[in-house]
Amino acid sequence: MMVVWRRVLPQKTIVRLPQVGRHAVPGDARCSEKSKFSKVEEMLQVVTEENISEFTIFDVVLPIVGGRSRLPDNVVGEWYQALLREHGVEQIPAFFQFYGDRGIPLPGGYRHMVARPADVNWRVVHYSDRYASLVLSDLDVLEGKEEIQSLPADEAEYRAVLLEFSLKTSCYATMALREVCNVDTSSSHQAAVSKRLKSELAQTKLASEKQQQQQQ
Repeated sequence: MMVVWRRVLPQKTIVRLPQVGRHAVPGDARCSEKSKFSKVEEMLQVVTEENISEFTIFDVVLPIVGGRSRLPDNVVGEWYQALLREHGVEQIPAFFQFYGDRGIPLPGGYRHMVARPADVNWRVVHYSDRYASLVLSDLDVLEGKEEIQSLPADEAEYRAVLLEFSLKTSCYATMALREVCNVDTSSSHQAAVSKRLKSELAQTKLASEKQQQQQQ
């Protein structure tokens, strides 16, 4: 049930990090990235007071709820239980092993709470055309278009930071940008922004064409 995982993750990040810090706590768990799910319950390691020094925040995984996944034995597990009860789920193994009319089992899984990006690069770009494409699309690359050239800072109206980094499977750059920039990165919001900018650009071009016609 990804819906539960997606609701728990923001709550765990927002509530837990300021209170506990960026480290593992007793009850958290990690599992080997190379293990297959058939053996993941055997590979799962639970954080205790004795082994907590062996874990970092990058080891911590959250369960995608299913018949074989194990809930954290701490406040995070309580958040899971509360959300599941909202969906009418009381007994996790019984519910997910025989879910639906066909009795299709949903074993569940685990995903890391946070991930460390690799190949991180960034640069500041100064520009004056607010409608300029700051990043080349795949089509732009195929057409041989060049990247935007930064203007001198005292000659530009706008400033942007271009980020490049690599992430592992099931990690998303939009989540990092949302946390850093504190902006809405949902597809609906970004589509609305693109639509507004395209409308503004069309109006700007129309006004420019009218001005050129009047000058002629």
